[in-house]
Amino acid sequence: MPTTATSSPHPTDRASPANMEEGLLSQSVSKTRNMNPDAQGGSHGSLTPRPRAPYGWLPQTESQGWSRYDECVVASDLLCGISIRLRLVAASPVEDAVLVSAILHGLIMGRSGHGKLRGRRKLLLSVLIVFLVINGLILVNAMQHRIPMAVASVVGKVLSIFSTSLPDGGKAFGTGHQNTSNPAAIATQADAFLTNTLLTGEEYGFHYSFNQPSAYKYSPSQWLWDSGAAQIAWTALGSHHLATADLRSLLNFQLEDGRVPEQIYWRPDKKSWYSPSPDLYSTKEYNDLTQMPVLPYSLRSIYAATNDTALLREFVPKLVKFFKWWARERDLDSNGLVTILHPWESGIDLTPSYDEALEVPEINRPRPFWAIIYPQLITLALSYNWRYKWNQQTILEREKPASGPLNWFKVQDIAVNSVYASGWGVLGDLAAEYDFDLAMECYTSQTTAETAILENLYDEERGHFVTGYKDRENKQRFYPVRTVEMLFPLLLKSISKPQVREILKYLTDDSEFWTEYPVPTVSRAQPEYNPILNTDALWRGPVWGFTNWFVMEGLEKQNELGVLGELMDKWIAMVQKGGIWEMYNPETAVGYGAEGLGMSCLIVDWMKRLGRI
Repeated sequence: MPTTATSSPHPTDRASPANMEEGLLSQSVSKTRNMNPDAQGGSHGSLTPRPRAPYGWLPQTESQGWSRYDECVVASDLLCGISIRLRLVAASPVEDAVLVSAILHGLIMGRSGHGKLRGRRKLLLSVLIVFLVINGLILVNAMQHRIPMAVASVVGKVLSIFSTSLPDGGKAFGTGHQNTSNPAAIATQADAFLTNTLLTGEEYGFHYSFNQPSAYKYSPSQWLWDSGAAQIAWTALGSHHLATADLRSLLNFQLEDGRVPEQIYWRPDKKSWYSPSPDLYSTKEYNDLTQMPVLPYSLRSIYAATNDTALLREFVPKLVKFFKWWARERDLDSNGLVTILHPWESGIDLTPSYDEALEVPEINRPRPFWAIIYPQLITLALSYNWRYKWNQQTILEREKPASGPLNWFKVQDIAVNSVYASGWGVLGDLAAEYDFDLAMECYTSQTTAETAILENLYDEERGHFVTGYKDRENKQRFYPVRTVEMLFPLLLKSISKPQVREILKYLTDDSEFWTEYPVPTVSRAQPEYNPILNTDALWRGPVWGFTNWFVMEGLEKQNELGVLGELMDKWIAMVQKGGIWEMYNPETAVGYGAEGLGMSCLIVDWMKRLGRI
């Protein structure tokens, strides 16, 4: 039985790069990734760009400049930097000076493009001065672990400048002008949102075609699991050629070792809502992370629509290479479990499952404000870059964390492991269409990964699956908080019938996950459950499209068709009432976050598969 830590009585925010310098791009790309001739976008033709909405809410004031929204967010980032200093104790004055100077360098140079502050940017200069003054005071207070909540409140207010405050206290970004009155209308609205966020062009010698996660809130970059969701949604809407182009664009940046980056910055001329500059990552074209390996499911949907084995021959070997990277680089204990080194790698970044690993104070866990928990994620990436230059082998092979700001995160997320293990099986099924030996290799890897989950991440005493992590002594621990991730083992082929019944018991229990509009990302019975997006901390209660999609995938795999149909009905009812949004209140169906988020369009796939459209 796993040794557990005590549960407390938890764009998605994401980072994107700063403006890129000419001349560095081709040199850096050629050094760091394998440009396969057959992966060149030009060899596959080009797509006619569809109309798209202006970036964010306001037009750019200069061709490559800032919008007023960008400037307001920079101010909030400065306050976020203050929050980081409030939360962390530097190991030495020198290290603290490096931290402050790097944050200032990134905020000034990474966002101004030419390093100049003109016109209304004097406001930002004033904020910088305030930042320096306050930071001097913080250096004294931080040693005594004082955390003024007023700063967190200010950060939240600045971040909320361009959101709509809802009657229940939640926040939304968008106009709300939608028609989702019936399943057919939902499909039409999803197509309109995806069409509006489709980006095409040429960069780094490639043709690209992908969907920005949303016209609101998120930057025009390609994220791995958002792209995987868009590929499935496009295929369900009958545009499998767009899904194929999206997958090809993503895999053009597959590295020589097999890793597929979490984020690719195809639009270096566009300022994002959060541009961390070179301080977060080692490259400017893509970041050093990966993300939940959902792509086999995306390719499966494309193949089901096209029956084109040429696509399998093109993509399956690349995805097998990606999965072998996971097995080689992230199986730290050589037992089949894979580890993520940053919360962004799961996509479910602020889930309560990570509270223990992120050292979130117990008093804050039920309702952690964004500025209490999110700066930990930024600090973690900064530490990896400054201390280790993103050498992942060095980062993961350490026996203990370094002193100073947070630089330790080794988590065996049950959702990531379930998607990884079942993904091997999906690859096996696809490979079997043209290469029997490769299919057998994939099935063997599936067995290894599933066995590791069943033997190491199931808590028999509690009767449910858990997420594991390495503590600061590098000892294996488990945090048994009940979140949506514990339902993902339904994807496994080798899960036992009693374990399936246990998962279903939690899923269909009104006091756990069977809310009026399931599936909440945190069980109702947990103190961390918050159905309203009123703290800016994501994944701590509201319903998300991709997690619903995977739960339904698992229900179909386990032949639980009755529950599958009921969940489909409730999902449709939620979207009919609330529209297409980033996330939803599981009690009221009120939509929160970014309007028209691509992964929320995944509902169309299941409506089509179950004959609702």
